[in-house]
Amino acid sequence: MKLKIPRLSWIRLVHTLRERGQRRRESGAFLLARKGDRKLVDFIPYDDLDPHCLDKGYIDFDCKYHVPLLEMCHKRGLFVIAGTHTHPGRRTSQSGSDKANPMFSIKGYTELIIPCYGHCSLLNFTGVGVYRYEGNERWFTYRHPNDALEFTLL
Repeated sequence: MKLKIPRLSWIRLVHTLRERGQRRRESGAFLLARKGDRKLVDFIPYDDLDPHCLDKGYIDFDCKYHVPLLEMCHKRGLFVIAGTHTHPGRRTSQSGSDKANPMFSIKGYTELIIPCYGHCSLLNFTGVGVYRYEGNERWFTYRHPNDALEFTLL
């Protein structure tokens, strides 16, 4: 089942990641939806939860911040459906660290990797890497981002 992303939400997400990364470091966010749905409703940047997770230039998220994330989601009736982060160049394959340390080790969790610290197309998903966690440190790699992602109007 495809992850549905309203076009304006995509633009806002990518702009947010660009600003947080300042063209010199990775940034990322948790993507949220309503229960049983795969449509993005909102996102929470990683550094809104863990203020020091971007300090090293790559994402080093302290898992203790999952608790406030899940509490916020519960209050709003939302669930984490995916995560996204940026990489410095055009290469959006998963690093060894990406593979070994999913933000959520739950089967079906999706991770999007956006190239060039978020300085990519806002009109399509070209160049975005998309991966689905299969459990036991195994990931499914989508050959084309459009196989996993779809724009919606709202």
